[in-house]
Amino acid sequence: LDIGYNKLEVDTADSCVDTADPDWKETQTVPPTSVAATPRSAAEVQLTWNPIAYVQDGGRYNVWGKAQNEADYTLMASTTNKTSAEVVVSGLQPGTTYEFVVRTFTSAHDEQQSNLISVDSDVVTAVTESTLLFLPLITNAAP
Repeated sequence: LDIGYNKLEVDTADSCVDTADPDWKETQTVPPTSVAATPRSAAEVQLTWNPIAYVQDGGRYNVWGKAQNEADYTLMASTTNKTSAEVVVSGLQPGTTYEFVVRTFTSAHDEQQSNLISVDSDVVTAVTESTLLFLPLITNAAP
């Protein structure tokens, strides 16, 4: 049994699968772990994560995001490869709460003829910085 080069995640049957194919975990397209989002400015958020073990055969990480009050996620940024551990999402609105997920994409190759996309990472949130306009205080001075 060879279950390598897929996008399997196993919670309870690890030992059974490990016995059947000991190196299966090394070639799975799974979401990155320890995803974090940090505001960088009023229009940018930096996302970081631990890259997956399987970085061969091409691919990337796709960051999907949405303002917290929106229904659907949209693609907001991508890396150039699967060894990348961060990306900056730009073009965001100031003072807004955003939710992000990261998905791993692996290109089709000799061992797997289909493109693979992982399930979503854990959801992370970040609030972009607010832009405040400070006006000078003008008072009526008595002559």
